[in-house]
Amino acid sequence: MTEDDIAWMLEQMNGGDENEEGIDVADDHVEASKMGQEEKCDLFKEMLREKNVNPFGSYDTEELKFIDDDRYKLIESDQERRGLFDLVCKELIKEKKDKSTMREVKAKGAKIDTEMDIYEQLMRSESGDPPMSWPKFCQKFRTDARFLSVKSSLKRQSRYEGYLRKLNKVKKRQQKEKELSKEVKGGEDEDDGETKDSEEKEYESFIEMLKDLNEDYKLTKMRETFDTCWDLVCRKCGYDIRFLSVKSEAKRKNTELLALERLKNKRRLDQQRAMGDASSERKKLMRSTAEKTLTSLLNDYVFHAEATDTEIIDFLTKKRGYPQDVYPLADSYECTLDKSDVVRLVQRHKDNIWNKRGARLSAFLRENSHKFHLKDDWQPNVSDLIFDSTQQGPSYGKSIISSILGNTLPEPVLTRLYELYNNKPQASTTDPDIDKFASEILYWFEKSFIQYKKAEVEHLLKELSTAVVSNNFVQHIVSQEVLSNPTIQTEPQNHTQVIDSLYTRIVDTLKSDSRYMALDFIEAERSSTLKSLIVSSIKSNKNSLF
Repeated sequence: MTEDDIAWMLEQMNGGDENEEGIDVADDHVEASKMGQEEKCDLFKEMLREKNVNPFGSYDTEELKFIDDDRYKLIESDQERRGLFDLVCKELIKEKKDKSTMREVKAKGAKIDTEMDIYEQLMRSESGDPPMSWPKFCQKFRTDARFLSVKSSLKRQSRYEGYLRKLNKVKKRQQKEKELSKEVKGGEDEDDGETKDSEEKEYESFIEMLKDLNEDYKLTKMRETFDTCWDLVCRKCGYDIRFLSVKSEAKRKNTELLALERLKNKRRLDQQRAMGDASSERKKLMRSTAEKTLTSLLNDYVFHAEATDTEIIDFLTKKRGYPQDVYPLADSYECTLDKSDVVRLVQRHKDNIWNKRGARLSAFLRENSHKFHLKDDWQPNVSDLIFDSTQQGPSYGKSIISSILGNTLPEPVLTRLYELYNNKPQASTTDPDIDKFASEILYWFEKSFIQYKKAEVEHLLKELSTAVVSNNFVQHIVSQEVLSNPTIQTEPQNHTQVIDSLYTRIVDTLKSDSRYMALDFIEAERSSTLKSLIVSSIKSNKNSLF
């Protein structure tokens, strides 16, 4: 091999490395380009967590920790990097807080459990038989470390009194079981040498045996006579020590009869309770379905709120789909929804119609507020805007009325409405319902305009209050007056001349303010409101010498 051959081989090796590096770079570039924005963000956040950034530090100081990482270049915008950095910092801070809170809760819970366990041991071992009252218990163990392990005296007392209540319940239950065992014995006692305690234990063990047998063979579900159940007990438990411990067969039968009766009564009560719960749930579902159906019918067929509740209900009952178990189609004792429920749903639907109409009318008046003034009456200034009898004709006015009411009125009603608007008492129709319908709509328009005026005036008065409070010169005048006359804060009613003087100066200041000028049509109300604002500013002023 010559020197030329060796040089050629070295040259080929260098070229191959460059190609391999170029292929790797290209592959990396292709993989990064195929990543979605969400994957890039996840990798960037993973990088921040791996670099253990300080969540309380700034982005500029922490950037040096991860600027050399390849995942740093996945996010091209510096603004996005900062946003992801802030998001990760918030997550880290929240995780630290949650861990700290959990440690505190666990430590506190363990401490409380330990305290209560020590105190409970003291109660069980030292309360006495019969147990002593709380004052005596407290007096006897007030210096005991176990007594003082519970810091709060109220907790000690409530815990001890609860312990006494549990003891009383246990004693009462034991007393009832003793009385029951005496009834079961029925006066028959063949084993005179046995004590009462042994008899009670035998009775309890026999009851336990019957309960176990009932779980396997469901004695309480058997429809056969008692003799059939007794035969089954004898066959299955004839060699059971609990069966043989009761030596009298009469006792065994009496005990089994009483136990089976109790088990059957318990099963019957459980069934009734389960049926009651199921019936209640079924009634709730039927009631909910009926309400949804009735609400759907109201939305589909009732577009005007002028009709009475009775008229609307009668109208809906003639429609297909009206629930048959709802008033008035069902009897009162079978109704899923009674009369009060149906009337409530109708009233709610009518209220929704009124509210939507009012909102549309207010929006129309605000759009056309440059065409009238708040001091104007309903007729003729504002009513002409809606009925539009002088500008583009009645057809345009009818479209405005329909858009405000949310639905097109029948032609006879619209005709009568325009007759009433033009003060024509003579009706073109003899139907009293149409006349009543049109009259109620016209009355609603006038009443709603009055409510709109009232709301707008209240809004303007609030704007005036903002103008007074936010005006630095006005507040300066009030402060100077309070400093020169401190008693005015406590007794403003005795300084009417001072308040009138302040009122004159403030009016001169606000004359050019549009919020003051907008209330020129109600000067008296504006004056009283302004004086009230002056008095409240005096009372709340902090420059008093007191």
